[in-house]
Amino acid sequence: MGVSSYDKTRCLRCPDEALEFLGYRIGCNYRPKGKGIYIGTRPSRASIQNICRKISDQTAAKYGLMTSQDMVRRLNRMISGWANYYHLGQVSPAYAVIDAHATKRLRQWFCRKHKVRNGKYVRYSNQQLWEDHNLRAGFKSYSNVTIPCETPRHEPDACYERPRG
Repeated sequence: MGVSSYDKTRCLRCPDEALEFLGYRIGCNYRPKGKGIYIGTRPSRASIQNICRKISDQTAAKYGLMTSQDMVRRLNRMISGWANYYHLGQVSPAYAVIDAHATKRLRQWFCRKHKVRNGKYVRYSNQQLWEDHNLRAGFKSYSNVTIPCETPRHEPDACYERPRG
C-alpha cells in the first residue's frame, strides 16, 4: 500500500515546532546580532548534509586523474546550483559550512593528486584555493541578500549587482 496524505499531514504550533518542507526548515530563527526571535526559513540540516555528501563524493580518490580546472568547475557548478535554490532566509551559516567543507575536500583532493603529506595548509591555503584555483567563485553580499557570483573572487566588479530600491 502507498502512503496516504492523511499519514503525512500533521498540525503544528508554529513557534514551538519547526516544519521541514522542500529542503527548508520553517520555524524560529534567532537574529545574529541583537535580541529577537522571528519565524523564517533556512536550509534544513538534511539539505546541508546532502550537498556536503555530494561534494565528498565528487572529490573522492576515483577522480584523481581529473584536471584541477575540471574539478573546480564541477564543484563550483554544484555549489552555485545549491545556492541558487537555497537563497531565502537565514542562509549565511549554511553557506559557511558548505564553503568550509568544499575547501577542506578540495585541499584533500589536491594533496592526494600531487602526493603531498606535509604542509597541506601552506601549499594549498584557503586563499590560494579561492583565488588561484577559483573555488566557489565567491558569494557577494548585498544588504542582507547573498547572491552567488560566477566570477572569480579577485574580480568583484564583474559580479551581478542587485538594483536597490
